Amino acid sequence: MNLKRMFAQCLLAAIPLLLAGCYTANTVPLSKSPDTLRDWMLKRTPLGSTPNEVYTFIKHQQWEIDEEVKKDGTQRQVAGHAGNLKVISSSVRCDLGITHYVYFPFPTEVYATWAFDRDDRLIDFWADQQTVGSDATLDPTKTLDPAK
Repeated sequence: MNLKRMFAQCLLAAIPLLLAGCYTANTVPLSKSPDTLRDWMLKRTPLGSTPNEVYTFIKHQQWEIDEEVKKDGTQRQVAGHAGNLKVISSSVRCDLGITHYVYFPFPTEVYATWAFDRDDRLIDFWADQQTVGSDATLDPTKTLDPAK
């Protein structure tokens, strides 16, 4: 087999892998930076969304709901608004899945939380990570929560 033909076969075999990698990188928010993940989520579930709209989005993404809190009443500083405390009436938290991009080779579980006010409108979104098998498990600063 000549060298040109072998190169062409390798290139043809690599193209589907490259395309699959690009597709995954653009559709799975787990491997994104914290700011990009927040932007990605808020484009799909903008502030002011109703719980029904958020639940529809979660169902469409086929994410597992990890926790639902009703009548919370906790106060939280909204990202980008220093001193602006909002009262959270309810929230929903999802398990988005596992990534290895954070602390390779350790698996990192990524969770997303949508918080609603007493008028049932989305007032904030944040994500956190839990890395298993590394020192990051014990580090409370390893969060994607922009309010922290």
